[in-house]
Amino acid sequence: LICGSLWWLVFRKRLDTAVLPNRRLSRPVPLFARPWQGFSAGLLLLIFTAFLVSPLLAIILRGLPALWPMADTPSIYQQLLPATARSLFIAIPAGLGSVLVALLTLAAANRARRRWLAIVPTVTGYLPLIVPPLV
Repeated sequence: LICGSLWWLVFRKRLDTAVLPNRRLSRPVPLFARPWQGFSAGLLLLIFTAFLVSPLLAIILRGLPALWPMADTPSIYQQLLPATARSLFIAIPAGLGSVLVALLTLAAANRARRRWLAIVPTVTGYLPLIVPPLV
């Protein structure tokens, strides 16, 4: 439904194949104007990485004791293995299907020269890649 509505929007608005306008820059753009900006960018990247990894690390550390059950409690593997298999049974075909659809869309957009599919931006080929996280 989401991909279909995005395709409808692309065909309705007649988007160009270029994402950005074709303009030349008057001078080269420096990556970092001052030496300290490289350090600050690296520090900012480190802070954002810690912000994103810390909840994942908390979940992993919270689940580790369940992998070594007590003697009188049932094993977690009786529940974990079927859930893992079910998750992989859903996620792997969804991931492969979305990559296949993305590659076919990109190939079709590249082969269609000045036809109806040539108006599809190349970025549209990446839209099916959001399917596995949604699954």
